[in-house]
Amino acid sequence: MADHTRGPAGPPADGAAGAGSSTGAGAMPGTTGAPAGRPADGPGGRGRLWAVLAAVLVVVGVVVAVLFVVNRPDDAPAPEPPPQAETVTLPVPTPTVEPVALPEGASAFLTSLPEEVLAFARTEVAEEPALLADGALEAYRLVYDDGGRQIVATAGQWRDAAAVEQRFDAVVAAEAQAAGVPVEEAGAAEDPAEEPADGTAAPTGSAPPESPEAPAAPRLEQGFVEVDGQQVGRFLQLTRTDGTGSLWWTNGTVLLRLDGPGDALRDVYAAFPL
Repeated sequence: MADHTRGPAGPPADGAAGAGSSTGAGAMPGTTGAPAGRPADGPGGRGRLWAVLAAVLVVVGVVVAVLFVVNRPDDAPAPEPPPQAETVTLPVPTPTVEPVALPEGASAFLTSLPEEVLAFARTEVAEEPALLADGALEAYRLVYDDGGRQIVATAGQWRDAAAVEQRFDAVVAAEAQAAGVPVEEAGAAEDPAEEPADGTAAPTGSAPPESPEAPAAPRLEQGFVEVDGQQVGRFLQLTRTDGTGSLWWTNGTVLLRLDGPGDALRDVYAAFPL
């Protein structure tokens, strides 16, 4: 009789095992078996990677450009022009002495003679007989004082310029003989001038060449006074060995003379309005 008792099941046959393993336990149909969590390679994934890299490069480029613009050195400043020579203008000296007034009825010529010249103020005024005796229509002697030094001015006005030139020539000859030295020729002195309201004479304001304050021998120097390129007169400057001096000059019909400290005559002459 056949035994119908069921015993334990035996191992599956080889064919059955192979069939079971072909599908794999838990495997989803249609997959290729790639590891879980790893994106599958393909055109879409690589495109996204290149886009991210390009964006990073753009950001880095912008940051570098901004840093370069912000931190670049300033443009080199333009070179400064060389310093210009500075001209120092000293204040004009003013008198500390009170000037005396002119007498009543003073003529236009006397009125044209200055009350003050630099630090010198007029302290005396009177007629000058010597010039009147030489043919002057008017002549005056004026003393100017700065509180420590004096300059004496004489001024005369003649009828015409020819008479003044004749008188000046006589002065040059007499001073050269008295000093015992030849008269040196100097260049013309030039300075702007204006015609005074009374029309008596044009002020020069020009100064003769400088002279030593105390030369070893007397020095005589003469030249022309020019205004705007026009000769308006002549000058003669005498510098003595003791430092004093005299200075004559003509201007049209006027002859003037200054006597005093040699170092002050030049400046007073330059500032004198005749």
